Amino acid sequence: MKRYSGVLSALAAHTRGRLGVPASMRHSLGLRLLISVLLFSVSITLILTLLQLYIDYRRDVSALESRLEQISNSYLGSLAESLWTLDQTQLRLQLTGILQLPDISAVEVRETTATGNPFTVQVGAKSSDSSIIAQEYPLRRSVEGQEKTIGTLHIEATLAGIYRMLLNRAWTIFLGQAATILLLSLFIIYIFHYLITRHLFAIANFVSTYCISDPPPHLRLRRRPPRHEDELERLVTAFNLLSDDLQTAYHGLCNANVQLARDVAVRSEIEAVLREREARIRRLVEANIIGIFIWDFEGRIIEANDAFLQIVGYQREDLVAGRLSWADLTPPDWHGRDVQWLQEHKLTGSRPPIEKEYFRKDGSRVPVMIGAATFEESDNQGVAFVIDLTERKQAEEALRESEEQWRAVFENNPTMYFMIDDTGTILSVNPFGAEQLGYTVDELIGRPVQDIFHEEDRDAVQRNAAACLEHLGRAMSWELRKVRKDGSMLCVRETARAMVVKKRTVLLIVCEDITERKRAEEAARRSEEELRQVIETVPAMVWTALPDGHVDFINQRWREFTGLSLDETLGWSWEAEAPFHPEDIEAYLANWHASLATGQPFEAEMRIRRAADGEYRLLFESAVPLRDEGGNILKWYGFLVDIEDRRRTEEALQKAQAELAHVARVTTMGALTSSIAHEVNQPLGAIVTNANAALRWLASQPSNIGEAREALGRIVRDGHRAGEVIGRVRSLLRKTETATTRVELNALIEDTVGLLQGELRRHRILLHTELAEDLPPVAGDRVQLQQVILNLMMNGIEAMSGVTDRPRELLITSRLEASAAVLVAVRDTGTGLDPQSAELFVPFYTTKAEGLGLGLSICRLIIEAHGGRLWASANEPHGAVFQFTLPSEREEFSS
Repeated sequence: MKRYSGVLSALAAHTRGRLGVPASMRHSLGLRLLISVLLFSVSITLILTLLQLYIDYRRDVSALESRLEQISNSYLGSLAESLWTLDQTQLRLQLTGILQLPDISAVEVRETTATGNPFTVQVGAKSSDSSIIAQEYPLRRSVEGQEKTIGTLHIEATLAGIYRMLLNRAWTIFLGQAATILLLSLFIIYIFHYLITRHLFAIANFVSTYCISDPPPHLRLRRRPPRHEDELERLVTAFNLLSDDLQTAYHGLCNANVQLARDVAVRSEIEAVLREREARIRRLVEANIIGIFIWDFEGRIIEANDAFLQIVGYQREDLVAGRLSWADLTPPDWHGRDVQWLQEHKLTGSRPPIEKEYFRKDGSRVPVMIGAATFEESDNQGVAFVIDLTERKQAEEALRESEEQWRAVFENNPTMYFMIDDTGTILSVNPFGAEQLGYTVDELIGRPVQDIFHEEDRDAVQRNAAACLEHLGRAMSWELRKVRKDGSMLCVRETARAMVVKKRTVLLIVCEDITERKRAEEAARRSEEELRQVIETVPAMVWTALPDGHVDFINQRWREFTGLSLDETLGWSWEAEAPFHPEDIEAYLANWHASLATGQPFEAEMRIRRAADGEYRLLFESAVPLRDEGGNILKWYGFLVDIEDRRRTEEALQKAQAELAHVARVTTMGALTSSIAHEVNQPLGAIVTNANAALRWLASQPSNIGEAREALGRIVRDGHRAGEVIGRVRSLLRKTETATTRVELNALIEDTVGLLQGELRRHRILLHTELAEDLPPVAGDRVQLQQVILNLMMNGIEAMSGVTDRPRELLITSRLEASAAVLVAVRDTGTGLDPQSAELFVPFYTTKAEGLGLGLSICRLIIEAHGGRLWASANEPHGAVFQFTLPSEREEFSS
């Protein structure tokens, strides 16, 4: 009985805990009633308020629209008259009156006109806001008996006043209703508490303090007894009847309690043992160390832990739905073995661990190890323990593959592998290593390793092996000679490391055949010696330098030329001034340092003192860097060549060419003597005529000073003209040194044309020029370039001297090529080029009876000396074209 008394006491305590909430109104009926009343009242109030506001809004908007209609009826006629007379003052006064009406924000009168500038009067500011009502009314007037629209009245009324009024009205309604709802809610709460809540608390207090062993008297509510039984009275009656039933049951339980206590004690001991066993099993199952499931012989899985579900890839929902069956999880190829195992299991009650496979949910297979046993209390059900063997199988497969790979590497790698023990006996060798020595693997295993080395290297083999064994784990390398079975020698590089394998010290050796490398090194050494001999005998000063410019090699020629010893030169960075001319050292070092900084090839000319006679000789030096794959400079290679004699020869040749060009210019000018004389005689004759006229004007009475002044002006002009002709001739005949200046080719062509005007008239030749605008200047000698243009024009004039059946035309053009070079072409309509035109530029080749054959060859030399090109081609349909190109200053700048 005490046991049930405790249960009922606990139930009562629990009830007190749940019902002891009078101090907290968080879950009371009154609070919920209050919230419900408030929510319903507020919702109804909001709906009614919004409905009333909407009705008021529609009424106010209708009133505003009526006001606009009244305005249109009252003002349209007068506004039309004022607009017709364009009385702006009257219009503004009328519009101001309209604007002063309630809710009117802007008024505008606009004239209707076909022109783009209508008459407009506006009062108030127009708004782009959506809270306005805008109306337009036509302004009509009878014009010549017809009703016409002369303009429009635009009125904008704002809704802001209506919105403010509605907002104030909403606040008034809401605050009044809120106060009413609050007072009504408080009254309802008070009535609810007085009629219901306080009695419910009394009932709860009766139940919470009820004790079955010491029952209280029947429950009575503190109120006036009702005339008719209500809900509370029925509840009180039910509680009192329940109390009587509990008392009756209590006494019956007390009588049976003694016997039950004995049974409970025995059962408690059994339950304790079962709980302990169950707790152990549950800990094992829930630990998910291995997969566990409960099964039956029909193939069903009744229960399983998460570890097993994870192994087969199913969810617990699948288990609960009955979709898991160990028979379905078993692949078909395992069914035969399962039948045999089940028969043995039924006989023995257990199954020793076996390996098999299960299907996963995705159809893949998982290898497992499974052991099972049936329950003692049931012959049809049992428990199975499952271990996932996937990782172990993968590890076994990886180990097998790794062993196969290393076996393949060991047996097929084109590198010799040896393993020897601490006594020098060969323990293993790969097939390639045995094959390289001419043996089989079996022939080498067990032999002393010294037998396969050259006799002179066997002591070194012993020392190297001892050093490796002395320093376990350290890799060491050496190069030795091995002897093949046939007696031939093999050069090898061995890398060895000593280590302990199965408590035994062994030496692992990787052997590389370097016979070919040794031969290549010997060949390279001989080649280097031969190259050094060539460098020492080549007729030039050859040197190499480190990336920073310091010399690390220089041949004998340099030492003989400068008198510097090898020790004085090695490590030299060309900074010493001893062998260099003082005027050249600064520019030379600047260029050399620039090449070192940028890595660009280096070229320079400088004077170096020859030790034999102390003479400064001009030398040409060139150097290029050797780079690695990453572009880094490894070394500089350079040479110096004495070009003093060649330079003197070139200067003599240039002087001879200048003399020859001067002779050609003089010869050309000799051919132009009559034309030049005509060009000079014309202005001289005009000077004499104008001078006589000036004398006559001065001698007349009175003297005509104005006419004399004009005559003297013409004399000055003709004098300048004659001077220009003589200046052109003198510049061509002057024998001067070559001077490079900026030359405008178009201006040079025009000067040359002026010089040949007499020849053109004498041979009745029509001259055309097509000179490109904005032609960039070229760098060159003005006299030499004018000689080329003059020679080409004279050749064209002479080529057309015998033409009688077509016009004689000479066309001179200039243009800028796409390559930024300037091109000048001279086209004639003469006899054209003969088949031997390729020889036109050969010195002393001429087609003229009195020519020397030097003009075109000199022209080509001049153009090529200026970095250009001169060539000839046929002109269609008649004549020839001589063209030359010169690099422009723009091209030189871009390059």
